[in-house]
Amino acid sequence: MKNAEVAKQFERAADLLALLDENGFRIIALRKVARAIEESPEAVEKLAEAGKLDGVPGIGKSSAERIQEYLKNGKIAEFEDLASQVPSGVLEVLRIPSVGPKTASLLWREGGVTGVAELKAKIESGAAGKFGGLAAIKGVGEKKLLKILENLTHLSAASGRIRLGEAWTIGEEFMSYLRTIKGVKQAICCGSLRRGKETIGDIDIAVCAALSDGLAIAEATAKHPLAASVIQKGESKTSVRTAEGVQIDVRVIPEESFGAALQYFTGSKEHNVKIREMAVKKGLKINEWGVYRVSGGKEEKIAGETEEGVYAAVGLAWIPPEMREDRGEIQKAAELFPAEKTQNEKGKTPKRKGASAGAADKQTVDHFELVELKDIRGDLHMHTTASDGGCSIEEMAAEAKRRGYEYIAITDHSKSQFQANGLKADRLIEHIQAIHAVAKEAIKSGLLILAGSEVDILADGSLDYEDDLLAKLDWVVASPHAALSQEAEPATERLVRATANPHVCVMGHPTGRIVPSRRGLEPDMAKVIFAAARNGVAMEINANYHRLDLRDVHARMAVEAKVPLCIDTDAHGLSDFDQMRFGITTARRGWATAADVLNTWPAEKLKKWLKERKSAAGW
Repeated sequence: MKNAEVAKQFERAADLLALLDENGFRIIALRKVARAIEESPEAVEKLAEAGKLDGVPGIGKSSAERIQEYLKNGKIAEFEDLASQVPSGVLEVLRIPSVGPKTASLLWREGGVTGVAELKAKIESGAAGKFGGLAAIKGVGEKKLLKILENLTHLSAASGRIRLGEAWTIGEEFMSYLRTIKGVKQAICCGSLRRGKETIGDIDIAVCAALSDGLAIAEATAKHPLAASVIQKGESKTSVRTAEGVQIDVRVIPEESFGAALQYFTGSKEHNVKIREMAVKKGLKINEWGVYRVSGGKEEKIAGETEEGVYAAVGLAWIPPEMREDRGEIQKAAELFPAEKTQNEKGKTPKRKGASAGAADKQTVDHFELVELKDIRGDLHMHTTASDGGCSIEEMAAEAKRRGYEYIAITDHSKSQFQANGLKADRLIEHIQAIHAVAKEAIKSGLLILAGSEVDILADGSLDYEDDLLAKLDWVVASPHAALSQEAEPATERLVRATANPHVCVMGHPTGRIVPSRRGLEPDMAKVIFAAARNGVAMEINANYHRLDLRDVHARMAVEAKVPLCIDTDAHGLSDFDQMRFGITTARRGWATAADVLNTWPAEKLKKWLKERKSAAGW
């Protein structure tokens, strides 16, 4: 599967065009193609072979031809021509935090900088050495050079990305802190963190407050215990860096523009471009300060206090942040927005149901009803001290009850996972009896406990226990743990075969990946999900932020195929129950509603589903 490899070619071409100061729309188009390829659940080679490349949203005829060229020749002549115009080291300069295409181009064209090492040496020569002549370049200067030198020190950490769960913890800490500062009415994370991407770069936080309070907020931000260093400090924007190199940007926005700023800084870039194109067609202009009607050379602000108002101004229902990736959400939002409820002259806008709104917001419109944390009624994948968990059956059950769950499944590892103290057949039988004993007491307080197992899918697609032993279980999660470097075709066959086993209830973390260090299996997920649909098997979104497997694009495929999702924490201890929110976020990125998620069902419906499965399988 060469998706990542081909996508890299288009990203590189976009960077080269930016350095050459070429057409901005062309750059955006190339990045969109790269994203479409990388996120495609199907192998780009198969799409090319079937002549379906230009059927992928974001890939046009000319891009499809370039992809075909790369697959045939290992290069794209047009892109190689671009590369010949820019020294290869200049692309590496572009990777330095705070160095954009314009600065990198100036350093190269006017300063002769053709690599990171050369840039570092020139800056380190200091004022006495005149910074290698770089300080004299208009648009660069000593201050910017010193900032680049500081960022070079943190290049590895700052140019990398951290996992969603790690960023969430930092973001939550800063938001809570900022909300305690005098004058702050609200603080909300924006960017890829608000959209729930699996890895995050910088953390952006929008603070609703008067600009007159900006300097006090800046001072307080700089004093936060996590702020190891201050990058910049000002009335409207303050940036700090943690000891681990994570940059946090805090922006102060007045209340009348807070909604517009939230929308703008949440992104994605591709989503925002589409919104602004719609605005232009309506004679409007949108930026981080608001929505303006443009007429006769004059601008009249008509929205900006709420995000609902921004979207309503262009005829759209409010779009949940997790969906804002330019994957069809804008078309859907247009369908949900009634034509008769457009924005009036006073800026009064419809609001989404259940949303907090400004004083002018009175009406309601149809809205996206994505799954929420409150919808979850149980967790069907967790481990105890019987294998590699840290708590007993009783302790896990008590925690589930404390969280208001109606049911759980205890799913310790099967025998092949010897390093995780996997259970051999005799131990599994004893463990089933132990689970049933706890379940007998738990049901008195309203908690259903299923006796399950996370059973290994072996390399050939067979399961780690014989069928007669599997039949003794209430719940079977089938997961791959070993042989994760299989080629795509045998990996696909392996997972498809596993779905055909009548005892399997749900396929757990189907690729076995670890974010971001292990790619795991790369099966044809369309075929796997089709097999799951055919065999009545649910697909798991493993909520552990090291996994998040299914990926968001695969979750959406499952939703469209009517395959039930099951969002599980794979908990190995009590604190792991908190990770359910990351699985919810991934499901929302896959457009899942509560109805699409099996463990939002009442216990009676779940039991009925299991009974019907057993009956159909002839258990």
